[in-house]
Amino acid sequence: MELSTQMILFDAIQLGLNVEILDEEDQFLKLWHGDHVEYIKNGNMTSKDNYVIPLAMANKVVTKKILDKAGFPVPAGAEFANKDDALRYYGQIANSAIVVKPKSTNFGLGISIFQESTSLSGYEKALDIAFSEDSHVLVEEFVAGTEYRFFILDGKCEGCRASRRGQCRRRRKLKHPRISRKEKPRPSAWSRPSLTS
Repeated sequence: MELSTQMILFDAIQLGLNVEILDEEDQFLKLWHGDHVEYIKNGNMTSKDNYVIPLAMANKVVTKKILDKAGFPVPAGAEFANKDDALRYYGQIANSAIVVKPKSTNFGLGISIFQESTSLSGYEKALDIAFSEDSHVLVEEFVAGTEYRFFILDGKCEGCRASRRGQCRRRRKLKHPRISRKEKPRPSAWSRPSLTS
């Protein structure tokens, strides 16, 4: 860990704060006392600059830990920093439906979904795709269902929409991944949620 993160950890422990290292590689910490929680990245990015939450959401490992602590179900899996370790993991998931994805990408880049078990060669190809997008890869159980995107402004949910199937496949075929005009979400694709108590 970098020195600034180590200093934060040392001071937090000395002050009696609760500490959790969410992602050592990415320098992500969670500190809390009573009901107050702070997420800190790189020893200096906190809720005081409002940028720590987008950084946390960009890191799928941190996102899963935050959601899990909040009581949301998250898929089981493992994180890998190299292909050899990920290939050795194949024996544990050989008969399972899985998702192989980069740790910190968005918009479906580098993601491979196997709704049924896959061969070792299929798994290896999925690892190559994911590692081409990031230095760390997640291999998780596949959970069937609809993926939703939420638009939050000032702590209030202003809109949500279901993601469309097939976006990743189209995007993966592009030489330079980008969102085509056809795939950009239109304002009419978003709807205000009707939340009831």
